[in-house]
Amino acid sequence: MVRKGLGPTVCFFRRLALAVLALAALEALSTNASYAEPTFRLGNASGSAGAQTLVVPLEIETRTGEGFVAGWSAVVSYDPAALTAVRVENLRRADVFGYRTHAKHGMPGVLVIWTVYALAGETANMIPEGSIDPVANIEFCVLGTASTGTYGLTFLSQSPRDQRYFTAATSFTGTYETKIPALEAGAVSINGDVVPGGECTSEVPEPPPPPPALNGTFQLEDALAVRGLVTTVPFTINAEGNVLGFSYSVDFDEGILEAASVKPVYDELLSSSGARSEYEYFEHNNADDVPGNAGVDEGFLTGAVVFDLVSNAYFLPPNLDNRVLELNFFVKPDAPLGTTEVSFQDGGRFLSIAQKNAFVAAGSATVYPDSIPASVLVSARVSIIGDVSPFRVQFLRGDVNVDRKVDIADAVRGFMFLFLGAETPSCLDAADTTDDGVVDISDGVRILNYIFGPSGVIPHPGPRSCGFDFREDELTCESYSHCGDP
Repeated sequence: MVRKGLGPTVCFFRRLALAVLALAALEALSTNASYAEPTFRLGNASGSAGAQTLVVPLEIETRTGEGFVAGWSAVVSYDPAALTAVRVENLRRADVFGYRTHAKHGMPGVLVIWTVYALAGETANMIPEGSIDPVANIEFCVLGTASTGTYGLTFLSQSPRDQRYFTAATSFTGTYETKIPALEAGAVSINGDVVPGGECTSEVPEPPPPPPALNGTFQLEDALAVRGLVTTVPFTINAEGNVLGFSYSVDFDEGILEAASVKPVYDELLSSSGARSEYEYFEHNNADDVPGNAGVDEGFLTGAVVFDLVSNAYFLPPNLDNRVLELNFFVKPDAPLGTTEVSFQDGGRFLSIAQKNAFVAAGSATVYPDSIPASVLVSARVSIIGDVSPFRVQFLRGDVNVDRKVDIADAVRGFMFLFLGAETPSCLDAADTTDDGVVDISDGVRILNYIFGPSGVIPHPGPRSCGFDFREDELTCESYSHCGDP
């Protein structure tokens, strides 16, 4: 009868069983013995860059009285920028011997070795006490790009990933006690000329090339303005790819203009492409504490919009002038006639973080238009041509009870006026929190959202900086005593 060889599945389970037995042999069942610790020692080697074979010995030293070494495991660390572990040669007869290089466990610069000399307990193949025994040869190849110098070889106390299986340890006969050894490092010296034709493969993969930075343009359109009224500066984006989101930082002369509001228009203009926003946040600063326009220290608008960074299904279409925002500015009544510039300038603070003008497109790295030659940031000129508006009373929008702050009491005051017959607020413009020209329940809801929720944006002027109302409606502000007006 001819006995057929074991199939691959049977061989696999046989190897698995041996590995389990090896681990069992290496894990101590008793810790009462007082044997001295063994020593694991790595040797030294030298070679040239590009060398295909460079052998480093590994030996174990035991002392008299320790007993026989039934098995051991070790974790060796090396510099993957210079070396690649190729294979390990076992120098003693063993029932179980194995190793894992980077090709198996995926950890660059780590080599794991394990050995069991006698599963049945025979001592003939074990490492005797009081001896220095070479147990393995570690074969490396040297990368052709390795620099001249000395590279350390060290033992790790345990594997970086699998702490249970791979530790530096020995197992002794008699008690089968697991001992943690003393660890002595070795080194590899690289010198001489590069060996030509070397094919040593690096364990560290080359990083993928960065995605291309697509060209694009941020543009602010020119506008005409009248002193004392609002003017709108449209913001458009034109990019080569599908724009999934953008951030901006816009500077203006705070001695001439006040940021009034930011109106998103991408939803209504691009509904056919499915554009929407998963996130949007807009912020402005109208401080004018430092004379002159010194940049984005004060007098700026910032914000960010994300259409879709998950499915890439919602975006601004490429190669079109997509109007995304309308930036509304109030022209101060005493502004000089002439032109003033509204420009993109990095550094305006958004949620206390300095922002950059940038966009993200599908298949692209983050694009900073001012840093790419083919991309541009186009400023706008606001031409002020008219006279001062008659709207003279300054106020804080949302401050319904006129106490110079916006809080829950203002929502209550508005609801009492609407539903409980309370007297008319002295500044109906302040009560019109949504700035839609009507005082109704939505104004109280907007105040509550401003206080307690993330979506309660109160339009200019408010709720922190006094200003004039630029909307032409039937609401009035007969008196407001906290902004310098009578």
